Amino acid sequence: MATEEIEEYEFKESIKNARKALALCLCNKFTEAQKFLQTLDGSCMYHSLSISTIAYLQAVLTYEQKYIQLAHEKVKETLKICDKQRKKRSWNESIYSWFGKPYFDDFSIIELHAELCYAECLLEEALLTFLQDENLISFVKGGLKIRNAYQLYRCCLIALEQNPFSLKGSSTRADFESGVEMGMGTFNLLLSLLPPRVLKLLEWVGFSGDKEQGLFLLDKGCNSKGLRDAMCGITLLGFHLVVSPLLGIGDSDISYSSKHLSRYMETYPNSSLFLYFSGRLLQTQCQIKEALIEYEKSVSVNIDWKQIHHICYWEMMWCYSFKGDWSNAAMYASILADESKWSKSSYKYMHAAFLIMQQPECNKDLNQSKLFKEKIEKLLDEVVQHKQRIAG
Repeated sequence: MATEEIEEYEFKESIKNARKALALCLCNKFTEAQKFLQTLDGSCMYHSLSISTIAYLQAVLTYEQKYIQLAHEKVKETLKICDKQRKKRSWNESIYSWFGKPYFDDFSIIELHAELCYAECLLEEALLTFLQDENLISFVKGGLKIRNAYQLYRCCLIALEQNPFSLKGSSTRADFESGVEMGMGTFNLLLSLLPPRVLKLLEWVGFSGDKEQGLFLLDKGCNSKGLRDAMCGITLLGFHLVVSPLLGIGDSDISYSSKHLSRYMETYPNSSLFLYFSGRLLQTQCQIKEALIEYEKSVSVNIDWKQIHHICYWEMMWCYSFKGDWSNAAMYASILADESKWSKSSYKYMHAAFLIMQQPECNKDLNQSKLFKEKIEKLLDEVVQHKQRIAG
């Protein structure tokens, strides 16, 4: 077997392994996924990308400096591996690509995937920079990396449109396609949420945000049967069930979300993440009691990373507050304040607010009323102490 054939075979196998690791994560087995990837060749692009992505998710969920630092190291390793696989351009080709439309006819399938994986890692590195450092210089550096990632995704989209020989009939085309659609779809969707004035300013530096285009690309990626199809679906569910209701946009597509969520629930019936989305689907339809049942299911499943449960605790806190059950709302605010490092100030403030709502019940007992007031004052004093800056 020729060297190129061996390289391509190993490349295809690495994508299969990345798919297996993703499936383990969606089945709540993050630690098992990490152990599985550790047994593989870490110098393979998709093995390294999977390792760094899981480390990135752990850093974001825990918000602990040791995990943020570890993720930074893993992402940098993956960037180096991807860069080695990227096509090396001549000086003349580089100059032309700055001023003209790039062409991909002479790119191999591995080189195309390398561009895509490099863009993903750049984006992860930028977001980790925002978490790790609070100064303005780091914020600017992170912003430039996001812009570079966006430009690479655009180039990958052009490659799809040009349909070079290496992509035609390739068994990994759907994997490449779903990655491009996930990246460009997410960028378009998120940028479209910005105020028009801010978006016009960003258009000057090369960004563009089209919500309909973003939804179209993500939907296409969701149905592509590629490596990142589930991630496209998760992004769409996140937009329709979390972002849109939270920002009050009012254009959540409930029937679309219900249809896609049912599909994922058939494949991953015990997934903590999809059970959470099931709860959000019910909550957006004002079915609070039913939503709480789904959140309870989500937090009851065995999962390696308990931080995912914190997302459900946050929703359960609000569901109980909607019901006027201040005691349970305060309980979940307290759990979040003790266990989550993302926003202790918010959790403690909400805990104090829910205790204040219980005060009329305690006024009958003077001792209990006094203890409540002391606890509330203590929590409010701690709000200021736990303030933290994210992304400057």
